[in-house]
Amino acid sequence: MPLLVLHGWPGSLLQMLMIIPLLTDPAGHGSDAVDAFDVIVPDLPGYRFSDRPTERGMSVARIAELMHRLMTEELGYERYAARGSDLGAGVVQQLALAHAEALAGVHMGGTNPMLAGCRIT
Repeated sequence: MPLLVLHGWPGSLLQMLMIIPLLTDPAGHGSDAVDAFDVIVPDLPGYRFSDRPTERGMSVARIAELMHRLMTEELGYERYAARGSDLGAGVVQQLALAHAEALAGVHMGGTNPMLAGCRIT
């Protein structure tokens, strides 16, 4: 199962370095090998290893479209799971709203003012 993992503000993909081996090689960490994921951990636009956007309007909805295109058109996955925290959670929320058919599941965590008062069902 492909798993898109997104960080929050002011983080970067470096936050995920410790969990990637657990997700990609669960058998090596005392779990079942069938639970392995293909883990994709991009930096959000303008963060640590990603170029700064050159045009205005880089919203969570626009980032969600970029991430969906990355997963489907660039990497060729038809379905994937997504996890995000903080700002990444807002992107995952927009992915779920715009591309529910492509998502096998989502997990959102951290504090994100965009999610305050939202009820995800």
